[in-house]
Amino acid sequence: MPTSATPAGRDKTMRWTVHETETGWSKDHHYNWGLKSAPAIEAYKGLLHCFAAGALEPYGLAWGYYNKETDTWYSKSFVYDVEKNPVYTSGPLSVQHANDFLYCVHHRAKDDRRLWWTRYNSEGPETGWSLHQPVKDHRSAEVRSTRPAALTVYGGLLYCVHDGDGVLRWITHDTTTKTWGTDRPIPGDIRAARAPAVERFKDYLYCVHDRGGDDLYWITYNSGTQEWSADRRIEDTEGNPVRTSHAPAIARHNDYLYCVYYVDTDSGRGELWWTRYDDSDEGDDSWSVPERIPDVRSYTGFDIAPYYGGLYCVHEA
Repeated sequence: MPTSATPAGRDKTMRWTVHETETGWSKDHHYNWGLKSAPAIEAYKGLLHCFAAGALEPYGLAWGYYNKETDTWYSKSFVYDVEKNPVYTSGPLSVQHANDFLYCVHHRAKDDRRLWWTRYNSEGPETGWSLHQPVKDHRSAEVRSTRPAALTVYGGLLYCVHDGDGVLRWITHDTTTKTWGTDRPIPGDIRAARAPAVERFKDYLYCVHDRGGDDLYWITYNSGTQEWSADRRIEDTEGNPVRTSHAPAIARHNDYLYCVYYVDTDSGRGELWWTRYDDSDEGDDSWSVPERIPDVRSYTGFDIAPYYGGLYCVHEA
C-alpha cells in the first residue's frame, strides 16, 4: 500500500484545484476535512463525490461531496451498507459512476489482500449502499490484489484493473446482473510497481502504470478485437520519459486524456505535475511536455475527475 511522508498520527487535510481549458489551474483551495488515506473522487448525479478513510481505526469509509452550484463542500459522515454494517477501508480506493450506480472497490484492512465492493444509488428500488462484500470471479473465487485497484466504465461494463503479485490483471463486472467475470492477467506479463490508473478514452481503455524505476508506461485495450496493446513508455513530444515517485491518476477531459502524477521534493511534501494525451487528427498522437500544477504542494494521495466543465484535482496537504 502507498505510504505518506506525514508524521505518524497526524491527519492530512484536503485541498483542491480545478483546471479550465481557457484559464489553466485555479488557486489551491482548502477544505477542513482530515484524511487518513488518499481521496478518491467521481462525478455522480450533479455532485462531485469524495471518499477517504475516516479518523479512527478500524477506518470507516468517510464520504462527502461538492456542489458546484452552491460552491460548497458537504460532509456525509460514514458509509453503511444495506444491512447497516459500517464499511471499513484501508489505503487508497477507487470509485466509478457506472450505469446509474456509484461503485467503490477497495481493501477492507491492511492485512487483507481481498478486494471488496459496494455500490450506491441515490434513487430507485436500490436506494442507498448495497451489501459490502468481497469481489468474486465467475467461479466464486475471491479476487486478491497486492495494491489498490482502478476502475473505469468501457463498453457497457465496469472494468477493474489490479495488481496480482506484481503483474497487472483485469476483471469486468456486469452492473445489471451484479456479477464479476474472469479474473486474468493482462497479456505480456505487464509489471506494476505501484497502483495502476485506468480510463476509457475515445474507443479504447487506457491503463497507465509504473513498472519499477519510476518511468510511467501505458497500454490500451480494444473491446472490439479483445486485444491489449504492447506496453509503451510514456514520452513527451520532446522524447523525454515521464517519471513519478507515486501512483498516477488519469481522466478524460475536453477531448484529451489527462495524467496527473507526483514528484518528490526535499520538503516532505511533493509537487503535482500533469501531461495530456492527444490522439485527434489535428494533434500529434503524443503526450504533451509535462507542466507543474502551480502553487500546489501535496502529499502522495490525490485523484482527478471531470465535473461541470472543469477537471478537478483533490489532494492531501
